[in-house]
Amino acid sequence: MKQTNPTPPAVSRWRLVLSAALTLLLWPSLVNFPGAPEGYLDASWQEVLVHAHAQGWQFGRQIIFTWGPWGFLGSHFHLGESGAVARIVWETLGKLLVAGGLVVLTQPLAAWRQALFILGLVLFNWLFADTVFYVFISLLIVGGLLAPGALRWRCGFWIAALSFLAAFKFTYLLLAGGGVLLAAGAWVWRRNYHAALVVTVGYVLAFVLVWMAAGQHPDHIVPYLRRSIELSSAYGDAMGMDETWPVFLCGAGLMVLVGAFVLRLFLTHPDRPFAVAASLFLAATWFIVWKSCFTRADGHVLGLFLFTLLLAVVLPGLCHPARRWHWFELAPLSCLLGIAITEPGLLSRCPGIALARIRANSRELPRVGPLPAAWQRSLETVRASALLPAVQAAVGRGTVDVFHYEQAVALFNDLNYSPRPIFQSYVAFSSRLAWRNLRHFQSPLAPDFVLWKHMTIDGRFPTQDDAALVSELPRGYEPALEEGDYLLLKRVRPLPAQRLDRRLLLEQSLDFNGTLTLPPAGTHPLWIQVRLPLTLIGRLRSFLYKPPQVFLITTDVTGRESTWRLLPRVAEDGFLLDPLLETQADFAAYLRSQGSLTVRSIRLTAPPGQQEYWSTIWDRPVVRLFELPEVTLQPQPRYQALVQAGLMNFTPDSIQADFPLNVFSTSAGRMMLLHAPGEMVIPLPPGAALFSGAIGLADGSYDGDSRTDGVDFVVAAVAPDGSRRVLWQRYLDPLNRAEDRSPQSFHIALPAGSAHKLVLRTLPGPAADSRWDWSFVGNLHLDTPPAP
Repeated sequence: MKQTNPTPPAVSRWRLVLSAALTLLLWPSLVNFPGAPEGYLDASWQEVLVHAHAQGWQFGRQIIFTWGPWGFLGSHFHLGESGAVARIVWETLGKLLVAGGLVVLTQPLAAWRQALFILGLVLFNWLFADTVFYVFISLLIVGGLLAPGALRWRCGFWIAALSFLAAFKFTYLLLAGGGVLLAAGAWVWRRNYHAALVVTVGYVLAFVLVWMAAGQHPDHIVPYLRRSIELSSAYGDAMGMDETWPVFLCGAGLMVLVGAFVLRLFLTHPDRPFAVAASLFLAATWFIVWKSCFTRADGHVLGLFLFTLLLAVVLPGLCHPARRWHWFELAPLSCLLGIAITEPGLLSRCPGIALARIRANSRELPRVGPLPAAWQRSLETVRASALLPAVQAAVGRGTVDVFHYEQAVALFNDLNYSPRPIFQSYVAFSSRLAWRNLRHFQSPLAPDFVLWKHMTIDGRFPTQDDAALVSELPRGYEPALEEGDYLLLKRVRPLPAQRLDRRLLLEQSLDFNGTLTLPPAGTHPLWIQVRLPLTLIGRLRSFLYKPPQVFLITTDVTGRESTWRLLPRVAEDGFLLDPLLETQADFAAYLRSQGSLTVRSIRLTAPPGQQEYWSTIWDRPVVRLFELPEVTLQPQPRYQALVQAGLMNFTPDSIQADFPLNVFSTSAGRMMLLHAPGEMVIPLPPGAALFSGAIGLADGSYDGDSRTDGVDFVVAAVAPDGSRRVLWQRYLDPLNRAEDRSPQSFHIALPAGSAHKLVLRTLPGPAADSRWDWSFVGNLHLDTPPAP
């Protein structure tokens, strides 16, 4: 690339020594060797990316995900020797090049500013993995391709780095591609058309080569871009999570500071091509980072604070080199405040964690040779603990897909994993995405078996995940066996290409908090569509921040109310409303064409302060209710599926709980979540003399950051006049008493003839804080005395 300015002054020897020292300090802090495989949500999708690379699956066609074909290199979990060599090369040579690139890009800065930037990276880079690459891409554009005196060989390296990162993740691709186009525009403005052509063509060709080096066909680049746009555009509706008000104020206030800095750069920088291109790029980058970090505002919000903290150190020096001080250098104080509010106590732990990482990685880097074999041994250990021998025997080498988001179970059991394109059910969060999965099951590529574990995220209505597919599964699959927490479905016939017929029962507008009573129950499942128009201010909120949330409240025949997260884009096409598939047992019954319609009314609601974003005057929400006449259900008692699942030997009259009645396996057998406060009403058959069962709290209630204050389990007898007498009571406190962490059994002798019902209740502990009270019950039995 031709130089338009005089050659930059030579770097002094001591700065070269400083740069080398900073690179060697930063390198081991960036290294992140993967840990042993796990089976939960995030671990599963990361391990699927590793497996996809090994199998040569094509992104945009066989696999639809916003991470790209090189994204597996960022996995926090290995999959034995699969992809191990590539991962080791990336963590050693690749991270060294990233560290060196960050140091070289900041060499024009004053030494103290460069050192402070590198120190910030060393201390905080582990907080949010994306931040290092957001910062790197930003510097590659602003300090690299846009620099007027950029050297040809150096720009070649910058273009190669941008193209490689673009194949990691769709967000990186947006930032890198947009930055390259703006840089090309700046070179055109400077009348250096050769440089503009080299930057643009070089980036495109390099990206294609990087794409092909990952085993991908160039024809799949456009489908990958289109599908990633589909996923990204629907992400906010489905995955939004609200932060606390102080965190929002810190984030929004920080964005005001950022906006002022970028605007000032645009208006005052003397190099107009640089001013326009750099300010547009930085504005777009900060907006994307803000959206990606604050849409799902859990630990993600740390990404915005860390990104701004680091760039606020370097950008004043890169954009205004003649100034000794710039007011934007005060922004890191706001960033540190945001981090402290988001995660209290985190800042004090950062130096120790950073130092421990450097020490551990410095010991690991010289001896990476044995790592693949060690990872393989680790994988075999995990596999031994996750075996499903009955499933393995039934499936053989047949193809298997996994619902909902524990795909790792198929990899751990060495099954012939053949997933639908959107391989985690909760990600099919728009009708178009859900339809793609349904068409996969309607094609010859449909799997021979499906491993089903009934679960969802964020309290969603359970049939919204893969909504188009769930209702259709009984037409082609039937239950084969159940092992552990998994139900194995076997394909018995192809799914018809024509979807289930839907017969309209009613169409009605529905105000928020207004009640819609459903028609009398029949024998055909009910399908619901909900159109939820946003107001103008709601659409503006969705664009600038994130969409508002909405909830569906169902009331069943017992009067129990349940609140569910509603996904507007899924609801527009619709989902199965009734039978209410609340547990895995309910789903198994539905596959056998069993179940009863128990939902009697619904209503819509929104979180406090968010209802005004939904249109309720001129263009009101509309509910359309259909029945599926091709499916006829054999009626059964409301909770008969729980009996069939072996959780109890009686049918309860009612079950009340604020959370879905999930069923899962423990060391004492299969249990049902009865989250405190919860209640089960049990009819007493004549002659019943003994009530027994098991109780406990799930692991997630007392490990990690969870802090349950315990749960009180109470069994009371209800007399015909409605009076109650406590028969048994047990308080479990697993956080403070290790002996309460395993399931506890109970046996209660029942008084003869004095009661006609029992009530089993789960109550919050002394602090009345039920946030982590994941209480469960199971093995419930009512027994009569043995015959003499």
